[in-house]
Amino acid sequence: TNSAYRKEALVSVGGFTPGGNCIELSWRLVSNGKVLVFDPDLKVYHKLPWSIKGVVREQFRWGVQMAGLQIRHKVFRARNVLFKGYFLVRSLLSIFNLKNFTKNMLRFIQLLAFLLGYIFGMRIIDYL
Repeated sequence: TNSAYRKEALVSVGGFTPGGNCIELSWRLVSNGKVLVFDPDLKVYHKLPWSIKGVVREQFRWGVQMAGLQIRHKVFRARNVLFKGYFLVRSLLSIFNLKNFTKNMLRFIQLLAFLLGYIFGMRIIDYL
């Protein structure tokens, strides 16, 4: 996510949690009555992975983080796995569109890595 926070707001909810991310922090801010604002004029630059291995690592890590976030905030899990699985299958079917094969294959790999990380995260957290 692309976000900036006022120091007072961060301090009021205890800042970032270990293993947390901007999404989790935003959920806690809203739960504590803070208002989030979107500014389309802001520009953000990202450092993105340049290899398939880097993309897979990033997406897997995000999947594990999302699992932890949803467990911490008691979000229904089975529906989320089915929802992510739907997009994975849809992405797999789009690979057969040879016009955008490379783009569709990369999207499939990203979704697969995220879903595997999500499932792994659910299993790890269940044992903790």
